[in-house]
Amino acid sequence: MIFTWLKKRKEIPVEQRRYDKIYLALASILFLATLWAVIDEVSIRRPWKEYQRKFYQLKLAKLDSLYKIALSNFDSTRYKELTEELQKAREALKSDEYKNALADYKRYEKELADLTREFQFAKSRSDEYYYFYQRAKLDNEDEKEVKKWWDKVQREESLMKEFNAKIEDLTRKKDSAWAIVKRYKARVDDAEHELNKLLDEINKIKDRIQKTKEAQIKIVQVILPEFERTNFGTLKSRVDRCQTCHLGWNDSLFVDAPQPFRTHPNLELLAKHNPETFGCTPCHRGQGPALTEGYAHGDKDKHWEWPILKKENIEAGCNDCHFNEINLKWAPKLTMGKHILIESGCYGCHGVDGYNDFPKVGPSLNNLLVKTYPGWIYRWVLNPREYLPHGRMPNFKLTPEEAEAITAYLVKIGQDSAKNWQYQFKYTGGGNPARGKELVENIGCLGCHAIGDNKVVRETRGLNYDIAPELTKIGSKVNPQWLYDWLKNPRHYLPNTKMPSLRLTDQEASDIVAYLMTLKDTVDYASIKINYTNEKAEQGLRLIKSYGCYGCHEIKGTERETKVSVDISDFARKNIEQLDFGYKEYLPKDRLVWLAEKLRDPRGYSTERIQLKMPQFNFTDKEIDALVTLIASFKKNEVGPKYVQTFDRKRKEINEGRRLTLWYNCVNCHQIEEQGGYIHPMIEDPGLRPPLLTIEGAKVQEPWLYEFLKNPSTIRPWFKLRMPTFQFTDDEITSLIKYFLGLSNQEFKVRSYDVPLEKKYVQAGKELFDKLQCLKCHTVGSGLSASMLAPNLELAPKRLKPEWVIDWLRDPQAIQPGTNMPTFFYEGTSPIPDVLDGNANEQIRALRDYIWTFARKGGTSLVMNR
Repeated sequence: MIFTWLKKRKEIPVEQRRYDKIYLALASILFLATLWAVIDEVSIRRPWKEYQRKFYQLKLAKLDSLYKIALSNFDSTRYKELTEELQKAREALKSDEYKNALADYKRYEKELADLTREFQFAKSRSDEYYYFYQRAKLDNEDEKEVKKWWDKVQREESLMKEFNAKIEDLTRKKDSAWAIVKRYKARVDDAEHELNKLLDEINKIKDRIQKTKEAQIKIVQVILPEFERTNFGTLKSRVDRCQTCHLGWNDSLFVDAPQPFRTHPNLELLAKHNPETFGCTPCHRGQGPALTEGYAHGDKDKHWEWPILKKENIEAGCNDCHFNEINLKWAPKLTMGKHILIESGCYGCHGVDGYNDFPKVGPSLNNLLVKTYPGWIYRWVLNPREYLPHGRMPNFKLTPEEAEAITAYLVKIGQDSAKNWQYQFKYTGGGNPARGKELVENIGCLGCHAIGDNKVVRETRGLNYDIAPELTKIGSKVNPQWLYDWLKNPRHYLPNTKMPSLRLTDQEASDIVAYLMTLKDTVDYASIKINYTNEKAEQGLRLIKSYGCYGCHEIKGTERETKVSVDISDFARKNIEQLDFGYKEYLPKDRLVWLAEKLRDPRGYSTERIQLKMPQFNFTDKEIDALVTLIASFKKNEVGPKYVQTFDRKRKEINEGRRLTLWYNCVNCHQIEEQGGYIHPMIEDPGLRPPLLTIEGAKVQEPWLYEFLKNPSTIRPWFKLRMPTFQFTDDEITSLIKYFLGLSNQEFKVRSYDVPLEKKYVQAGKELFDKLQCLKCHTVGSGLSASMLAPNLELAPKRLKPEWVIDWLRDPQAIQPGTNMPTFFYEGTSPIPDVLDGNANEQIRALRDYIWTFARKGGTSLVMNR
């Protein structure tokens, strides 16, 4: 049709053709296009405007509801009383007494101002005449001239005295008049103040309603200068507009509101990460400049590297600024992920920035035949879960032939070691299994090892694996001679082992060996035949190198091998195209989904062409979630230095201490920084549990702590648990001391802990010590009875810091909630008023000073000032 019209139009001469309809059509199209562009720009592409309108509407509705509640709770009777009082007070301002007093006050004030001015003039003239009087004397003028100036000075000073007397009289009259005025005004002010208090809540709500009505529809933008790096490494600013839609993030009215208006669930955390200056994307990720949900959250932009983190992995954002800290109070899941990564030894196969300096998590495999049997090695390598269902050793799903080859190589290098091996302690037998069982259950072995149905520590930790091997089948694994030698000195067999010495006597070690050798499984390891040919052993070495066993274990012949798997330090930067889903194409194309499935089924992405070798760790969903959160944070820190948590000397020392206490499993027995104490559920009596260590830096003297960590001594003889000897190096002990000091905000320095003693305090301290019956729980010297469940006070002067003892006596519960130590000086009051005038602070000092005299029994010389 259009072509027919064009053909006919072509036949019409140019000068006769009409263009009005064409212009009208084009103009209409242009108008509609312009109109659509305006609508699209103003409305369709600006959904945030509608969000803000809805937000303010919702806020007004909530405020109106609060206003009605406030009105319903309003004390109208009291309001009426106060209104009447205010009215009466204002009416009183019309009384003659008030008016006359106010008029008098103003008159006196004016007269006082005039008199004060005349007094100043008289003083100025007096000073002038006195100058001329002195000048006449200095110039040797005649007496008449000198007397003339002196008379003028006298006359002005006489006037000043008159003015001063009148000023004092007027001041008294003015003050009297003001007292009357003030009395009337006070009644008005008091009534208005009480009325304002009564109306305060209503007025605040009215003020919020007014401000909400006046609020503008606008983009809320935060700029973070030099926050992130470009691909060329230069710093650039980040624009963050999240609060354009999330307006209610800090408003308590929106706790239960729908998104995007809901209040942030952790406002306490935001006190340190204020979105008004810090933005939202540094923690949540997402596309900060975007103003539509799909693009802002990164869902619609498949090329955006950092889509918003899901709720379950939100803590991954914390690591951008806190990557160098092993514990984060506000990020328990991220912290758990870091601990799992360390304890599982992921860095043995994968490069992981910040973790590559950790030691290998597994023992040396160079001398296994000293310890165990070839048959056991074979079954262990074939399927570790069969022997230890909750062990940390993963299952490589080897074929029997592969397991045999690896066993052949380990036996080969083990035979070389066994030839020259000599035990340090000779096992002669004679142990009592019953006594050994009692020792194992009481001295602390169960803090790291599980036996049978005792899985308290594992469950309290909330993880699926044990930190040390389960001992349920230990008798089938090791020979009694090795076990005895191991218990007496673990570092004889493994110089770098984490297993401590419990300072067992020969008989105790024999008893424990006798008990543990009764714990066996049903497998006949001796009947397992292994092919030990050199060819088989060489195949085993190739398999060990291929699977990266040397990442966790020291194995002869693999000393120069590098990490067997990919570096995951920047996993979060990977494009989805870089991740192979194998035959699991049904999974959502999401990095974290891919990662979770990889941890759940490490070889699930294998195909005919790509055979994966990652072993099966049997992580639980909770552990996988924690690891996914951690690995989602690995993106080669790109945050500008001024946003990263300052890692100063103190934080470095605290972090190093955290690493050590995690590595040596101190937290299994002790609670430190609200973590640990996993053995506590096995000990019903809190007084028999390992002590809290968070306060150790403020509590104990550094020299004593050094000696104790070097060679633990008995502090609480009634404890069955024993503090192990870990054989820390001097550097490790120093790091631990600095860690505890850092937790207590103290510095590592040389100082004296001697206390200058005064006779009056020592005598008063002894009297208080006796009256408070301190010896009912404590002892001094030897001879502690079973009923005494508090440390020997003779140790205190060498062990405790004097200032800590003061704080402890003042309020033990404030330092260690739940302690059995009574609070004698509750809220700073003394229970004994007839000593040192009942002054609690003086009495506390006296008790401390008296305790410090006990050091003399230990040979410390203290001077007593008389």
